[in-house]
Amino acid sequence: MRFNQEFTLDFVMKLAREDCEQIFRSDFFSKMKENIESARNEFRSLNKALDSIYYGDDSYRFKISFDKKKEGLYRMIVSENNYESTNLWISAFEEEYKEEMADLFDKLMAKDDNGQKIVEEYTDYRSYLERLGKRVC
Repeated sequence: MRFNQEFTLDFVMKLAREDCEQIFRSDFFSKMKENIESARNEFRSLNKALDSIYYGDDSYRFKISFDKKKEGLYRMIVSENNYESTNLWISAFEEEYKEEMADLFDKLMAKDDNGQKIVEEYTDYRSYLERLGKRVC
């Protein structure tokens, strides 16, 4: 009887983790992608407004790109196969980014002194972006 309980508990825990990862992927990744796309649109609007504004002979533009240290995670988040709803591409997405997803999930689930700081860093879309301003002559 004890063997069945342990086996069942392991099986239930595995299913719970898989369900949690699926919910995480569909909700978290979709929201992150939406926020990054929104930031890109805001930068486009800002640059459009700055096109006609000069400071003496200078004008300025802002550029948004990804943080090189988080390139794999960034590419996963903005992937065309990152959809909120279930679709035919989920298996391909999960296979392509299996390592990145596992790494991120493990970081967010870690229980140590830096846990809260890591959660805040990896759940804030801005931490995946670099924002640069440059003078256009």
